Amino acid sequence: KIVDSAISIHEAVSTRFLPSAVKFMYNWNMRELTNIFQGCCHARPDYYIKPLNLVRLFVHETQRVFSDRLVSEEEVKMFDGMFRDVVTKSMGSIPV
Repeated sequence: KIVDSAISIHEAVSTRFLPSAVKFMYNWNMRELTNIFQGCCHARPDYYIKPLNLVRLFVHETQRVFSDRLVSEEEVKMFDGMFRDVVTKSMGSIPV
């Protein structure tokens, strides 16, 4: 489910946030997926015994990778909505 969610949000971000002369940093590639899963793999296993904790780490890493490159607060909010939809669709609601 996590891999499917990562691929879905990558596709959504790649089609929604396109590069331009001003937003040249919106060149999305497979490196974003690599960064998400590297962050998850560097986690210490004794902190992530429950699956919910791993899902929360995935959410954090995904937001870190994509949101940090977005230019405006409006785009970050748009990304948050897209990401919430993808995660809810693939994993259901995640308690905070």
